[in-house]
Amino acid sequence: CAAITTGSRVLLRGKTILVSNHTYISSVSNFIIEGDGATIKMKDGTTVSSGYEILSFRSCTDFAIRNVNINGNRANRTPAEVAAHNIEFRSCQRFIAERVRSINAVVDGFILNTATNTDTATYVRDFVMFECTADNSYRQGASIINAYNGVILGGAYTNTTGTAPQAGIDIESNTGATLGNAWILVKGASFRGNVGRGILVS
Repeated sequence: CAAITTGSRVLLRGKTILVSNHTYISSVSNFIIEGDGATIKMKDGTTVSSGYEILSFRSCTDFAIRNVNINGNRANRTPAEVAAHNIEFRSCQRFIAERVRSINAVVDGFILNTATNTDTATYVRDFVMFECTADNSYRQGASIINAYNGVILGGAYTNTTGTAPQAGIDIESNTGATLGNAWILVKGASFRGNVGRGILVS
């Protein structure tokens, strides 16, 4: 995503964008992605293997993504428990995801995780997910792993089915992590149709 640089504002203007590989946005700060209802969708038959996240933010700070649909196209791919999530926030800090909609994920709809379990400086921190949605995910609607000071306001995490734990939101710590999660607030979100728990804390 070469158009996304420090200080940039990217306007997707409601477009539908078909992709067949991951998009990584790494070590960029102070940017905004405005979708205006745009959809980013994986093509039929795209490989489901590690590294095939549709949209991955890595070590980014002070940014926002708004009004974008991310479609994993689960019906036309083969789900598997690998790192092929719809949306990843890895080691990111001070960000807002507003009305971001994940559908048909072949693994997790959203995953918030860390690059280094033993280094708390790389943990996800200071984030807001406002009116976001995850529907028809294979493993989790949202996985929150090694994160501090985050707020999930409103939205819906529904119809997770496929492989355990099949939760709407799963708040957990990776094995071997120095610390786990702290100060995570979930308020006003809804949970329906998940095979597992609405919220699972493990």
